[in-house]
Amino acid sequence: MKKAIVYTCFFAVSVLTARAQNAEKQAIIHVIEGEHLAACAKDFDTFSSFYDHSENVIWGNGVSLSFKGWTEVENQLRPLMEQMPNPLEPSVFYNYQIAVAGDQAWATFDKKNRGATTPISKEQRILVKKDGEWKLVVMLFFPL
Repeated sequence: MKKAIVYTCFFAVSVLTARAQNAEKQAIIHVIEGEHLAACAKDFDTFSSFYDHSENVIWGNGVSLSFKGWTEVENQLRPLMEQMPNPLEPSVFYNYQIAVAGDQAWATFDKKNRGATTPISKEQRILVKKDGEWKLVVMLFFPL
């Protein structure tokens, strides 16, 4: 009888843990895709809401387009969005690999244009959880 109770408790905890991890991963995908949709809509204020506004933020491809710290990201991207206000067609993100460790998470995925069969970039995001919400701190893309 005791074994049955222990196994039942273990199973229940395992199911609840898996559901919680899935909910965290879905929340992370929501942040990643929400940031992308806001960027495509050229809505800087919404775009900004997905980021941690700290000097830890890194945005770019690490080569020709790289910004460090939220102030620099804002100073570079807000004017671009305002100068070129026409919306862009959102891309498709797929092949997500997400790992969560406490209040930190990282995600990698592929990006392709709608209707395309091959990726146009490999992407990475690092997020931190602040006040119960996931915020981006690193946004890297590697064009193919």
